[in-house]
Amino acid sequence: MDWKGSTSYQTQFNSAVSTWNNYKSGVIRKDAWNTINDVTISDYNEVSSTAGVTSSAGTIKFNTYQMDNFTSAQKRNVCTHELGHALGLAHNAKGDVMYAYVSSVTSLSANDKASYDASYKRY
Repeated sequence: MDWKGSTSYQTQFNSAVSTWNNYKSGVIRKDAWNTINDVTISDYNEVSSTAGVTSSAGTIKFNTYQMDNFTSAQKRNVCTHELGHALGLAHNAKGDVMYAYVSSVTSLSANDKASYDASYKRY
């Protein structure tokens, strides 16, 4: 999956990319001149409880209204979680990166990995 764009949370986003790539090498890459962009990242500001949104149209948006109040670990959790959605993963249980609510979990659980593996058996 190739991404382009930028976010105020670039450090945490880059760490989230590394988290997924440390599990499956090269699964997420920065878009280059010779690749086709799959996902565009950006920020938005909206008074709501939503920290991040991933759409099927290929966008990941981080809500600065929420994200600016989070710890670095929580920001990384949101970035890793939204990348999981971009990879096609659904919500998982508490303690997983793919849990439906913001947490400080930044490492992929066995459940997160199993969900990825079930979706991408050929990798």
